[in-house]
Amino acid sequence: MATRGTEDGPTEITAEFPFPAPAEVVFNTLTDKRRITRWLPTGVSAQMPDRDQLEVHSGTHSRTFRVSVVPSELRVEWSLAEGGPTSGSARVRETGAGGSTVEVELRVDPAAASEQRVRTLLGEAAQLLQRDVDDNFTAG
Repeated sequence: MATRGTEDGPTEITAEFPFPAPAEVVFNTLTDKRRITRWLPTGVSAQMPDRDQLEVHSGTHSRTFRVSVVPSELRVEWSLAEGGPTSGSARVRETGAGGSTVEVELRVDPAAASEQRVRTLLGEAAQLLQRDVDDNFTAG
C-alpha cells in the first residue's frame, strides 16, 4: 500500500489485492448490491437505493455516496454525495492464469479517519471480498 497526502488536502492511499479468480467474477461480486454488506468491514453496512447511490452506515454515522460503475472497464468510482475530499475507485484487472488484481485508490479527509484506520478497514474489506469471491466462484 502506498500513501500520499498534504497538510491541506486528503490522504491518498493506493493498494492492490490479488484474487485467484477471473476479473469478471471479482468485479461482479464487488458491484453486486445484494453482496456489498458481505464484504464490508465489521460494523459497517450499506444499501443501494438507486444504482448510482450508496448509503453506508457505521455505528451512529451514515454517509451517502454517488457511485459510477463502468462494466466495460471493470471499474467503480465513488464520492461523497454532499461533496468533500472523500472519494475512491476500484478497478479489476486480469493477471493471467485465471487470476486478477483489484487496484484501489482512496482519497480520505484526515479529519474523518486516520490513515491507519483506513488501512485496517481496507485490508479487512479485501479479505472479506476474497471470501465472497471464493463463494461466488465455486457456486458456479
